[in-house]
Amino acid sequence: MSVNISDNRIGPSSRGYLVTTKLNTGSIRLLFICAVYFYLFISAQGQLVDRVKYYDVRGNTTREFVANWHRIQNAQGFAGDCLWQPIMNHSHIHNSFGFRASNLNLKVYVTLTLPRVWFPEDMPSITRDHFVRQVREIYTHEYKHRQYKIEFYNEFTRDYNRLRSYRTRQELYNETSRLLWKHYNQTKAKDALFDRNGHK
Repeated sequence: MSVNISDNRIGPSSRGYLVTTKLNTGSIRLLFICAVYFYLFISAQGQLVDRVKYYDVRGNTTREFVANWHRIQNAQGFAGDCLWQPIMNHSHIHNSFGFRASNLNLKVYVTLTLPRVWFPEDMPSITRDHFVRQVREIYTHEYKHRQYKIEFYNEFTRDYNRLRSYRTRQELYNETSRLLWKHYNQTKAKDALFDRNGHK
């Protein structure tokens, strides 16, 4: 059985992009700070398939950087984004009680879109610190959404393993599909509640 939920996020779709370029020293320090800060947020999940996209914010001057920061985020409709999609396959076994689910293969695809900054040389340290904090808050927010996807995976797997046997294969597959949608909608509700209390 394969369930591919395509109605998979709250709000506009991600339009971040990947750019390969040389980082300046300020950006390297910022990314190092963020990497250390989020170390505890990132856990190895065999069935969580991660991808990170970045949108770049640059400026030759502080004024240009600030203008680009607001322009890019306004055009995207978000400061950070967590796009996700669960895909489930499983088989079944037949026993004296009926049909029971087996061999679950659930993958949760998660794509984070996050800012990557290059500070201009003329930026005052107090302004730089302000943007470092903003970037950290965006990362914290989106990695919290990612944590909800780990919880989705763990909670679905727990309930899947508790399923009883069903009289027919169709009843079984209807139940596993219903269970997936139940946890999917609960996770969307958690995302929406969290977004109402944080940045968009």
